[in-house]
Amino acid sequence: MKRIVSLLLLAVCATLVCAKEPQRPTSYNYQRGVEAVNNDQDEEAEKYLNQELADNPKNGYAYAWLAGVELRRDEIGSAISMLNKAIQYIPKADKYYHAWANKTLASIYYDLNDTIQCLDYATRAVKAEPKNIEWWRFRGVLYLEFEQYDHAMADFDKVIQLDPTAINGYMWKGKTYYELKQYEKMKKYSENVESFYGKKPYSK
Repeated sequence: MKRIVSLLLLAVCATLVCAKEPQRPTSYNYQRGVEAVNNDQDEEAEKYLNQELADNPKNGYAYAWLAGVELRRDEIGSAISMLNKAIQYIPKADKYYHAWANKTLASIYYDLNDTIQCLDYATRAVKAEPKNIEWWRFRGVLYLEFEQYDHAMADFDKVIQLDPTAINGYMWKGKTYYELKQYEKMKKYSENVESFYGKKPYSK
């Protein structure tokens, strides 16, 4: 699989645990399933999460965690199905989870070379939680990959607008100018990154 999904999988468990959103399930099977996912015990996770869904078939969070297991197994069709069910059943108030599920689907469709679906789900992630710079940066990187530079620039500008200290916003805006061969404009943004990392991120 391509790098976006691969990198995403490394962060699935941590981001889902740390996100501060509405109260999530506390049932025994669900908690054991989540624990098993975090410990890379996929068979155990599947057993507990499937039992949770047998007891509570509208637990969208269980579907989300099962999607992570399916992605690790490269069972893409099943992961897509699980994520769509997660979106269907997770409470609308839990904006982070909805954004995460849509971002994950965008990553999957990126790997499947489906540009339309990829950007559609990335946009849904942005709309689900518009004040989270993670989703704007993610969609901007996709636009950059697809050589839609104006759209990429707009998303990186939004990252900077939402958080003027977000080094990723400056870094990716500089990268966009680099791809456009606008090196003088690139310097303005690469200098911000250089001061943070102690080295230049790009070279002509």
